[in-house]
Amino acid sequence: MYLTNYHTHTNFSDGNNTPEEMIQSAVNKNIKILGFSDHSPVPFFSDWNMKYENIFSYITEIETLKQKYSDKIEIYTGLEVDYIENITGVQNWKFLNLDYTIGSVHFLKKFETGEYFTCDFTKESFKKGLDEIFEGNIKTMISYYYEQINNMISECKPNVIGHINLITKFNKNNYFFDDNDIWYKNLVKQTLEIVKQNNCIIEINTRGFYKKLTNEFYPSDWILKECKNQKIPMMINSDAHHINEIDNQLFEAKNKLVEFGINKIMILKNKQWQEIEIL
Repeated sequence: MYLTNYHTHTNFSDGNNTPEEMIQSAVNKNIKILGFSDHSPVPFFSDWNMKYENIFSYITEIETLKQKYSDKIEIYTGLEVDYIENITGVQNWKFLNLDYTIGSVHFLKKFETGEYFTCDFTKESFKKGLDEIFEGNIKTMISYYYEQINNMISECKPNVIGHINLITKFNKNNYFFDDNDIWYKNLVKQTLEIVKQNNCIIEINTRGFYKKLTNEFYPSDWILKECKNQKIPMMINSDAHHINEIDNQLFEAKNKLVEFGINKIMILKNKQWQEIEIL
């Protein structure tokens, strides 16, 4: 398998290691292409997003490392860009001329305190947001999440859609709702149609699974099958926040795709998006 990982976080945002440490780990693990995607800055306090004042240092450092390790690994500069309606999205960072973007939704509506509700922090905070912002109606909350995903895709057209069903992070064993319910499947299918229309890539993201938060990868098995049916391009990422996570479950994700008859993935190589065989 030709190993790549484009979803990588460093100590510029909420990762544990420097970009160079992540590169050295990737080289040792035979990763051929590594893309950096630290969390983009947001215009309010967040302890896991990059600070605005560090964005140019981030770009400069990775560009320098591209040259330093050019004989060992291919490196790309990206961001995981938070979409918040009418506030921030991929369009805010076009001036950086990034190699690629991952578009994600983490922040939903605000609490009465003015603090943003993030849907992937803890199970307790998820329940608090559900009760206080969405009046305990899980269907309303999830519908809002996918509405934001849809808006992000249509307005911003990121190259890659990050962990598309992140809203299920704390739904292990159907704790909050049954993800086989027709209303939920219809929401996801509508989103996949928008992904297809806008030529975006969906990542199979292994992080929720190897952190033992979910029983399946993002996206879950039935969504992967739907992606195959709609011929949506896919890629494999580990969403690494530590040097030991660079290649975590990449082979297992490949096997999952093959199991469902998906034999090709998208990679960014030689500065171009291209489809390769994964067998």
